[in-house]
Parts: sequence; structure tokens; C-alpha cells
Amino acid sequence: MDLQELLNKAWKLKKKSEKLEALKLYNQAFDILSKEAQQHAHDSEGAYEDIEKRGEKIRKILPKFFNKVREYLKRNKIAAVISNNMGTIFAKLGDYENAKKMFEQAIELTPDGENYPDPKTGLQELEK
Repeated sequence: MDLQELLNKAWKLKKKSEKLEALKLYNQAFDILSKEAQQHAHDSEGAYEDIEKRGEKIRKILPKFFNKVREYLKRNKIAAVISNNMGTIFAKLGDYENAKKMFEQAIELTPDGENYPDPKTGLQELEK
């Protein structure tokens, strides 16, 4: 199943209150995005440094790698929407700690300049 199919199916399950199944699919979708982001970062020059330590070659991950991953995830708001939807499901399941983490992640992954108030609203609702 590709990313869009996962998202569509997860959305339908969420609407039907099949929370655990929806959460599972959103998690799979986020995994796909994460793997894409890591591949993007891996292909970026300056993301790694090969060093030799005790006669062994070691690949050191540099901060640029993590910046490229984050940049990729923020290129559009898909990662933010997935995180927000997962936060909403966790909140409905009563798992407020994970809901908070997901809303915070959604806020961090919202592209700069994008008006996406949903995760902020979700955090405010948790505080009530």
C-alpha cells in the first residue's frame, strides 16, 4: 500500500472510530515518510563523515543529516497532519502523554509559514 492509500484508509478508519487500526496505519505512513527523509538525508553531501577508529572504518552521522531529515519532513504538511491525527487518536484513547508528544511533533513539523492550527488546538484541549 502506498502512502496516499494508507492515509485515505487511516482517515476512513478514524472517522468510523476504529482508533487502533487507524493509529496503526498512520504509524505505517509516518514510517514511510521517515524512511524517505532518511534516504534524502543519506543522499545529501556532507551528511556523513567516514573516520577510522582503531583500524576500523566508521561512518559518523553529522548534524546536517538530521537537518536534512527535518527539512524533508517539513517540505509539506503531510508529516504534521499525520502527527496531529495520531495525537487526536491518542487523546481519544485517553493516552494524554503520547497525544501531547504527537501534537508537539505536529507543531514542529508544520512547514514555516503554513497556517495549521489543529495541533495547537489539540494541545490546548489536553490542558483543559
